[in-house]
Amino acid sequence: MRTLVAKGKRGIVYREGTIAIKVCNERATTNTLEHEYHMLQELADSGFTPKPITYEGAELAMEFIEGITIEDYIVQEESAKVRHVLQTCLQHCRELDRRQMNKFEMNHPPKHIIIRDHKPIFIDFERVRKTPRPKNVNQFVQYLTSTRIEKLLREKNIIIDKTSITLLAQTYKESYDENVFQELLASVSFIKRS
Repeated sequence: MRTLVAKGKRGIVYREGTIAIKVCNERATTNTLEHEYHMLQELADSGFTPKPITYEGAELAMEFIEGITIEDYIVQEESAKVRHVLQTCLQHCRELDRRQMNKFEMNHPPKHIIIRDHKPIFIDFERVRKTPRPKNVNQFVQYLTSTRIEKLLREKNIIIDKTSITLLAQTYKESYDENVFQELLASVSFIKRS
């Protein structure tokens, strides 16, 4: 039996056991499900996306991701686990950048990152586009430095120097340099108490 999980602009997601079934929302102007299926196939070896199963009859079947949203995780979990998950999200964004895939939703990911067993899983790949200049890392940095998330992180004693990480993100955007990325990753740190 199918259970409604979510309804978006382009798709409606149902759960059927351990499978998520996504169908095109009748109000959508285009069917993006086949595209999403191909993007999931291309990312199947990444370990941070749902496993695609089939695309048939205008339905996309994929692994159902059980877990909680990234913001619920930030609120509920201890600081060290939150910091690790945020750094892992940045690494996943880096991998998308390496593959020249722009997800377009990483600056507002609450509905697009599910945490399962303390590991972030990225979902909803219908808008992904191939481009030589992807912006996933930069978009996620925008999210981390937003006022709302900055406040949540401070409550966990995690500090992100907005000026420093923004400059690193700008440098990274120009070169996609691994050393710059590692500096950016390290800038997600704990508040030092005296």
